[in-house]
Amino acid sequence: MARLLAMPGSLALIALQDSPVGFLIGRQVACEAEIISVGVIPAARATGVGAALLTTYAQHPSMRPVTEIFLEVAVDNHPAIALYAAQGFRKVGLRPEYYAAPGKSGIKTDAILMRRRLPDADPASENGNATGD
Repeated sequence: MARLLAMPGSLALIALQDSPVGFLIGRQVACEAEIISVGVIPAARATGVGAALLTTYAQHPSMRPVTEIFLEVAVDNHPAIALYAAQGFRKVGLRPEYYAAPGKSGIKTDAILMRRRLPDADPASENGNATGD
């Protein structure tokens, strides 16, 4: 974790409500950013903590050159998928057998790759390049 956070472009956020209730770790390279991990303790879920972390990350001053943010989420993590969709993330791909299933030795689950274009992004980049091809 320390090595990840020491990398150029890394950013960690912690949500506090008397004590830590959530976190987000992301990394930026050139005009793209990736949310590496986000988590909210069970007692604080569905209270806006996750949405606040995502919004704060997208609006952080270090993100000014960023035009899009990517993340992966397990296909069966319906609450997270709903949160990300509400925050403007859209499915752009699938990564088969990306995550090891908790408590199920050898079983893997797919990940949905999601992207959110930031407001200042060029609309032509929606297809993955500046020409719109």
